[in-house]
Amino acid sequence: MKKANLNVFLLFIFLIIPIPNSNGAVPLIMDGNITNGEWDESYSQTIRMSIGIDISLKTQYTETDAYFLVTFSKNSPGDEINRDPSTGSHDYFGIEFDNNNDGAIMGTEGSPDDMILIDYDRVGALDMYSHSYHVFIDENNQGTNNVEGQSNDVDGFLIYEFRKSLNSTDSKGFDISLKEGDKYYIMPAIWDDEFLGETTTTINTQIGNTIFIEMIVGEPAETFTQNIFIGFAIAISLGVFGLLIYLKSRST
Repeated sequence: MKKANLNVFLLFIFLIIPIPNSNGAVPLIMDGNITNGEWDESYSQTIRMSIGIDISLKTQYTETDAYFLVTFSKNSPGDEINRDPSTGSHDYFGIEFDNNNDGAIMGTEGSPDDMILIDYDRVGALDMYSHSYHVFIDENNQGTNNVEGQSNDVDGFLIYEFRKSLNSTDSKGFDISLKEGDKYYIMPAIWDDEFLGETTTTINTQIGNTIFIEMIVGEPAETFTQNIFIGFAIAISLGVFGLLIYLKSRST
C-alpha cells in the first residue's frame, strides 16, 4: 500500500471513531429528542411518584455538567397534563436539589434549595430556587441561568432533557455546586395546573425514609462509559499498530 493511501486509510479510521466528551460519553443534545443512542451509556432508575406515576430517570456526567433525562407516560394514573395556556395556569416538571442537605421539601430564605424547571407550554428550562413553599427565577433576582433543557411529547410519552452546570457561577448562592464524587440529593416533582411561582407539588414516594434520592456525581455511569471508550480506543490502536507492522514487513 502506498504511503498516501495509508494516510487516507488511517484518517478514515479516526473519523469513524465517535468523538467523546472528557468522560467517554457521546455528547448529549438537550432538544427533547432521544436520538443516536445519546443516553445509552447513562445510569437509569425508576421512581414511583406519590400519585402513582412511574418515571424513568437517567443521569450522565461530564467534567463540567450533569445531564438528566426523565420520561413517563402522559396516560399514567392520576396524570393530568394541561397544554392549553388559555386556562391561565400550566403544568411543570422539575428537579429540586437539596442545596443545604436538610431533607426538607423547601429550603429557607437564607439557604434556598436549587431547582430546574420546565414549563410544558414554553421553550427551554428555567434555573430557579425555592424557599417558603415558593419558587423564584434566578435571573429575576440577580442570579444566573446555568441550565438548559427541553420537553417533548412522543408516542404518548413526555420527555424532559436537562443540563446543569456542576460548578455554578451564580454569585447569589442560589445554585448547588458539585464536583466528581460528591453526593447530592434530588426530588423530582410535578406541578399540575399551577401558576409560575406556586409549588403545590406531587412528590415521589419516600425512598430510604427520605423524599430525596441520593445521587453521586460521576457514578456509576461515568466509570462505565469511560472504561468502554478506553477499551475501544485501545482495540483500535492495537489494530492500527498491527496493520502498520504488517505493511512494513511486506514492503521490505
